[in-house]
Amino acid sequence: MAYNAVELNAFSLNDLTSRAKIVQRQRRDPGAGEVEVQIKYAGVNPSDIFSVNGDYPGFTKQLPAVPGFDGMGVVTKLGPSVIDFQEGQRVTSLGWLGNKGNGSWQQYVTLPQELLVALPDNISDEAGAQFFINPVTVVGLLEVANVAAGDWVLITAAGSTLSRMLIAAARAQGIKTIGTVRRADAVDEVKSSTGCDEVVVTSTQNLVEQVHAITGGRGAASVLDSIGGDLSEALAGAVRDGGTIWLYGVMGGPTFTGSGIATLFRCVGRPAAAVK
Repeated sequence: MAYNAVELNAFSLNDLTSRAKIVQRQRRDPGAGEVEVQIKYAGVNPSDIFSVNGDYPGFTKQLPAVPGFDGMGVVTKLGPSVIDFQEGQRVTSLGWLGNKGNGSWQQYVTLPQELLVALPDNISDEAGAQFFINPVTVVGLLEVANVAAGDWVLITAAGSTLSRMLIAAARAQGIKTIGTVRRADAVDEVKSSTGCDEVVVTSTQNLVEQVHAITGGRGAASVLDSIGGDLSEALAGAVRDGGTIWLYGVMGGPTFTGSGIATLFRCVGRPAAAVK
């Protein structure tokens, strides 16, 4: 039986429709220890965009390939020796074999049972489809940021899905949060929906001045930045001496500007929080 899949045949974000096509693939019976899953929801994350562009180190370089690291579905077939799952069960996965070019952007995926995670009844399909990429990133970022309870962390793009998760997780650890947005009309919504302690509008407010006023002149202990680009210069002024700016996204473009003075004389670190 045939099914539809989004198949990438060349790496580029330019003229994507000529490089990614919906093609038909054939279902196969799962082998020993394998499970076939019918995909219900497939996520689209920055890692998928980087995969399509050929920049993401966690995606295969062998084409054709099917992208997609996030998603959820329902078990449709069980291979021999599978005992942990049953047909009709809702599941998500630790990557959906996206690293091997057999990701979630297709109607069916057959994969080893050890890569599957059963979804509890109280988890919606939509939430289950976001199980892997963002939550794992949130845990890793808060570990490396190592901000103490009661101290301040600055989180850019506070309205994004991942930043919302970061704010909730940081607050659960007792960390105070400052978020950035570009539009003034987003402030109340971000505060009410995430509980973010303070929100700065970078298009109309001076980020450095606002952060120092909020933190009593100390600056943020750490910055979790998904933007890069032109905002990077201000972030260096908003973090305290010896603080760290963790870059984990490039929504502001593939390049960013930085402060040599902050790096040399204030010991501001700028590592990249890469996921491979």
